[in-house]
Amino acid sequence: MAHNTPSVEQILESEGPLLSSRLCSMLEARGLSNVAARQRISRANDEFDDVKRLQGLVFPRGVRFLYHQSTFGSDEYWNALIRDIGEASPAYAAAVAALQARGGIVPHAHWDIISGSPIR
Repeated sequence: MAHNTPSVEQILESEGPLLSSRLCSMLEARGLSNVAARQRISRANDEFDDVKRLQGLVFPRGVRFLYHQSTFGSDEYWNALIRDIGEASPAYAAAVAALQARGGIVPHAHWDIISGSPIR
């Protein structure tokens, strides 16, 4: 059954950007074991030049945000990233929500307070 399973690249092209945990669940629903699905995701960068992982933002439990290069910077990309931050990372979600509430721009001097992280 795994031979009929779409590649990570194909799923990202059709479904849009996803968290690796959601992608793993999709692969499992299509017949792969959890271990095989996680291995396929971890190897996707080596196998497909257009499969990318967002650098610098790691979600809880090592989950990563994956996207197809063709969607980078698009509305689909940003909407998916904001959706997934809201669902998977309460710490980042508070900062994003505060930023959105202020129209997407805040003075640098206010960021520490807006983000809820006055120390860093």
